[in-house]
Amino acid sequence: SAGRTTPEVRADQYSLALVVTRALYDNGIAMQGSPALMAERGALSVRVHHTEMDRLGAHDGDLVTLQGPRGTVVVPVYVSDAVPRGAAYVHFGASTPDGETISSVWSPEGAHTLVRLENA
Repeated sequence: SAGRTTPEVRADQYSLALVVTRALYDNGIAMQGSPALMAERGALSVRVHHTEMDRLGAHDGDLVTLQGPRGTVVVPVYVSDAVPRGAAYVHFGASTPDGETISSVWSPEGAHTLVRLENA
């Protein structure tokens, strides 16, 4: 969870390249000033290719542990064949119900971040 460090994820058959994308609605300052807009922001989740879902034996909405160089976060996983094999997509600015964000796992200082998904 946030604040705890975990061992660095090394490239192996289970590693995924983390792709952090922007969403129209996030936790930004402009959003925080509007309760109506804050209701539109999505919860933190991860999207992966169907082959990764098959490997996990997971279904849409199942909880998984996303492990990265800064720690771990438990999020729902969803299949998206728009995501290439070997990648995991998350939205920057989304949060879990208890307030954790992708910053629990990822730091923008790194040019390339590998993560691992495991069943929660």
